[in-house]
Amino acid sequence: MIYLILMAVIGFSVICLFLNKFGKDILFTVAIGSIIASNIYHIGNYPIQVGNFIFGLDSILYTLFLFCIIVMLVFYDEKSAKTLMYSSVASICFTAIIQFLASLATGGVQEGVVWGLVSFFVSAIATVIPILIITKLYKNLENKNLNLLANISINIIFASVVNSFMYYGTMALLSGGVSDNFGEILVGSYLGKLISLAFCVFSMAILTNSNKNRNSNGKNEII
Repeated sequence: MIYLILMAVIGFSVICLFLNKFGKDILFTVAIGSIIASNIYHIGNYPIQVGNFIFGLDSILYTLFLFCIIVMLVFYDEKSAKTLMYSSVASICFTAIIQFLASLATGGVQEGVVWGLVSFFVSAIATVIPILIITKLYKNLENKNLNLLANISINIIFASVVNSFMYYGTMALLSGGVSDNFGEILVGSYLGKLISLAFCVFSMAILTNSNKNRNSNGKNEII
């Protein structure tokens, strides 16, 4: 569990510390790094057993990616958020091809090699759809004057649930079922995402407060 929290501290701290200085660049760096890493260092390849639950760094990394999208929506605009999403998804697909070719070169055609490629592309699709939805959902809730922190929480929870349902559901259909420890994996995944959600809310509070202080001092907003 300590490693999940450490990962969250590092990832969210980078955004809080460097967003004012680097703007969109730091969001692209963290988002792309997080989404690629979540597809490599996921709960299937790197399970962390804590009692009866199984955790994975991907629960932190994927939520960090979603947070980057939300920050883009809050401080920039919908077009920038979609550009970040498409760039990240393209990076997933490119990484999938590289991994597939590397695996072919070292081990030849095996079931695991093909399955890995399929997993990457399913992940890409399961990322695009919920994010396209939340870019609209965020604006709709904002227009209803919903509190910002409540707004981002709803969007992150929604995107996480849809992503999990699409990814695990599709992979289960393709493989003909789920693993025996699927329940422990799913619970561990969502416990990890709840930890990340707390970091999302806390980090957004820091960013918005920092931005207000900059404005009150006659400085520009985050650019």
